[in-house]
Order: sequence, then C-alpha cells, then structure tokens
Amino acid sequence: MVLASPIDEGRAALTIRPMSVLTKAEIFGVDLKRPLAAPAVQEIRAALNRWKVIFFRDQHLDHAQHVAFARRLGEPTVGHVLYGHEEGFPEIYSVAKRRERHTHLEPDPVRPWTGWHTDLTTVLNP
Repeated sequence: MVLASPIDEGRAALTIRPMSVLTKAEIFGVDLKRPLAAPAVQEIRAALNRWKVIFFRDQHLDHAQHVAFARRLGEPTVGHVLYGHEEGFPEIYSVAKRRERHTHLEPDPVRPWTGWHTDLTTVLNP
C-alpha cells in the first residue's frame, strides 16, 4: 500500500509507504535539508503518530539540518545523562557500537558485536 498526498512545495506528492501492518513507514518526496511547508510537516507528523517509526532514505543531513528538522516536529530531547551530546548540538546523541563518554573507539577485534542498543528509546521524547 502506498499513500500519496499533495504538499505545498511545488513538487511531487509526499509518498508514505507502510513497511508493516502495525508500525514503520518510509516517506519519499521530501528533502529534509530544505525548510518544509506547513502541510508537509503536518503530514510527516501524522505519519509518525500513525506508524510510530518513520524512515527517510538517502537524506544526508549535518547536525544543524537534523536539529532544524526535528524542531519542526516538536522539542528534541537533550543529550544523554551520562554520555552527553555532540559538541555544539545538545540535541544530538551519537549511537555507536563502541563508545566511552565522548570518545568513539575502534572496533574490538576479539569480541564482535552485531546488535544495536540505545538507552533513549524509552524517554518521553526520544
């Protein structure tokens, strides 16, 4: 199922493609580096409320662009209590396999790890 609806950006319709029957959807037809028109933000927010997890493929945002987009959806949560945040961007918390406080470590050659983990998925505004 693909849902499409017009947005006021002078471009093609925003396309929302569900990835399962309960959660997850991909959103196409939007460039998150650019300021978004109010109707596009409303549709993205509605998709997030409906599908709980949304994906935007091939969006290469720097920290400032990421925070600007997040603020269109609400107030971002600040950093991690223990590990802090990215320099100059308290809203950005880097998720990495091997990390100590503010330092990313080289992969451990003895103990491979294939999982994914973050402590912030349970907060009110992750």
